[in-house]
Amino acid sequence: MANHSRLIVLGEVDRAELERIQRSSTAPAGLSRRARVVLLLADDVSGAEVARMTGYTVVQISRLRRRFAEQGLAGLEDKPRSGRPTTITARKRARVVAMTLKPPGAGLSHWSSRELASEVGVSHSTVHRIWQEHDLQPHRIETFKFSTDPDAEEKIHDVVGLYMNPPTNAIVLSVDEKTQIQALNRTQPILPLRPGIPARQTHDYERNGLTSLYAALEVASGTVIGECSERHTASKAPRASRRRRPSRAAPSCVPAGVQRVQRETAGVGPAVANASDLRRCRRPPGRLHPAKPLL
Repeated sequence: MANHSRLIVLGEVDRAELERIQRSSTAPAGLSRRARVVLLLADDVSGAEVARMTGYTVVQISRLRRRFAEQGLAGLEDKPRSGRPTTITARKRARVVAMTLKPPGAGLSHWSSRELASEVGVSHSTVHRIWQEHDLQPHRIETFKFSTDPDAEEKIHDVVGLYMNPPTNAIVLSVDEKTQIQALNRTQPILPLRPGIPARQTHDYERNGLTSLYAALEVASGTVIGECSERHTASKAPRASRRRRPSRAAPSCVPAGVQRVQRETAGVGPAVANASDLRRCRRPPGRLHPAKPLL
């Protein structure tokens, strides 16, 4: 039977899949083009017209018609092509996947492509391709939280409301914990990495009596003030932020001689700068800046 007599009849599922492939921005261009050919053939467009619309030859349209009629959607995929045979065996690929799914050695939080490549004995680009084929992303970690607080929704509304509609003539301070620098035990077991699913862990952790440091930066003088507390309570933070050192005039970065000349230009202050003032104007630039504040 000639190829032109093969009828292309699409079901709802096949047509929806072909339309999705044709619209997809991530599908290979060749696959999207072949999907368009099948859709046109299913709409009773002649092979010559389909070839003119898609840029194929009539022989290629006939071949695509036959492949889809015999194999369905699988017939549109690229066939294996000739070239250099692969040097990475299936066993080594399986080893890369298995080691990725296991925790790395001491000193590593997760596998990187170069660390795993040196361990297995392949290039880091090969490891990256294997990760892409199996949809593995060891560098990603997602967090989740199950709240048992019955008033959680009301508290969330209160906190979000401060950002969406802050009070008039008020300052909203956002305070958070620096938990990334600690070795923490999570309240729930960590869900391991799986193909297509990154590792997942709870954002909260077990508390074992930590010493809390409440610190605040005084922007005007660059001074950091702080207080350590044995208890982690909300009443400690405002008390620490209210602690202020005796106010001092911020040291000027302009020498006194230059200041006097500036005042003279403005018509204020003495008209003559003495020798000591001029010597201070010639001191090294590094000494013009105030010293860093001490904790």
